[in-house]
Amino acid sequence: RDVCGTFLNLYQTMWPQESEPRVREGLQRCLDVLVTSLQRDFAKHLRRAFPTWLCCMFDTHTEVAQAARKAFAASFTTDDKRRGVFRHCQAECLELFASTLKHSEQTP
Repeated sequence: RDVCGTFLNLYQTMWPQESEPRVREGLQRCLDVLVTSLQRDFAKHLRRAFPTWLCCMFDTHTEVAQAARKAFAASFTTDDKRRGVFRHCQAECLELFASTLKHSEQTP
C-alpha cells in the first residue's frame, strides 16, 4: 500500500512525457498489478489515477491502449461499475484535460 502513492506519482509524470511505447505499456501493466493487488483499497486512489488511466486508454500506441483498457475492464467488471468510475472521477478528468489544453496553448 505504501507503494501506491509513489507509483501514482511516477505514473502521472512519466506517461505523458515518455516517448517509448514499451515503457508506457509497462506502466499500464504495473497499474493493473497494483489495482488487482489492492482491490477495494485502491478506491481511495481512484480519483488521482483515473484521469491519466483514461488518457492511456486512447494512447497512440495500440498495445499501450489495449493494456490500459484491459486493466480497466478487469478492475471494473460491469458497465454500471465502469460508468460509476466515470461519474466519480468526472471533475478530475475535466481538470486534467483543461490543464493539458492550457499547457498546449502556451507551448510554441
